[in-house]
Amino acid sequence: MNNSREKIARYKKKQDAEVLAHYYQPEEIQDIADFVGYSEQLNQRAFKSNAQTLVLCGVNFMAQNAKIMAPKKRVIIPEIMADCPMVKKANLECLNEMREKHPKAAVVSFINSSAEVKAESDICCTANNALKIIKSLPQSEIILVPNKNLGEYISQKTKKTIYSCAHPCPIHDGVGINDLKRIKKQYADAQILVNLDCKEEVREKADFVGDPEEILKYAKSSKAKKMIIGAERGLLYKLNRENPRKRFYLLSPHLICQSMKINNLYKTSQALENLEIEVKIDEYTRLKAEHAIKKMKYYEKHHYLTKY
Repeated sequence: MNNSREKIARYKKKQDAEVLAHYYQPEEIQDIADFVGYSEQLNQRAFKSNAQTLVLCGVNFMAQNAKIMAPKKRVIIPEIMADCPMVKKANLECLNEMREKHPKAAVVSFINSSAEVKAESDICCTANNALKIIKSLPQSEIILVPNKNLGEYISQKTKKTIYSCAHPCPIHDGVGINDLKRIKKQYADAQILVNLDCKEEVREKADFVGDPEEILKYAKSSKAKKMIIGAERGLLYKLNRENPRKRFYLLSPHLICQSMKINNLYKTSQALENLEIEVKIDEYTRLKAEHAIKKMKYYEKHHYLTKY
């Protein structure tokens, strides 16, 4: 392990590289990363980074996002098999079927989607700004991809008609009310913080619902000393580091994304040394996907919530 850490440090300098990692990556990867964040934060870092090479430790769509936002940089992913199962199912074929059924609907895709799906979207969104984006659009019908549970959550907060892709995040969707009841018996005085990707039955019982960054902020500001976390296990590492006097308990042992955990120090060191598994996106697709992301940023800054 130490040898891999040394190689990573050495080759980062040699290759003029930065390692960017998602919160759900193994602890050892978060430790050596130059930047750790959630999907949109990784996009922003990729765009602003001065490094010529970016090693993206996450799943494939995150590496695609980095290439979309930083086309002149070399973007490397350490593990080609790191696919998000939800994104893989909510593909272009799925989107086209929904567009045929609802031709008047605007297509809004989450940052957590493939480059091909973004390219065929009217606009992108994040979990944090999705409601604002959707309310700001002139269309009364919205196709929202790829997350089913998050789509249901958004639909409860707007009068617009939301057509969600029928594919939830299998990790967060795998947690149910019985899991919550079981752990609440163990830690009755603990607050419950859950990811937006969880089922409605879990969200309804939570003290706080948000994306990973919002969960981190809430946990830091909360006066509670014990918290049950309904999010992928990797988030516990950051929570524990930022809040050493608080105790965090994973809502379910099943909250582990194997696609995120497939990476390790050795694979990251090899990626830096050999610069293999470089992300490639054809320029036509990249430009269309970039337009959808930039449109999101414009709406976020210049449009205000409207009533529908």
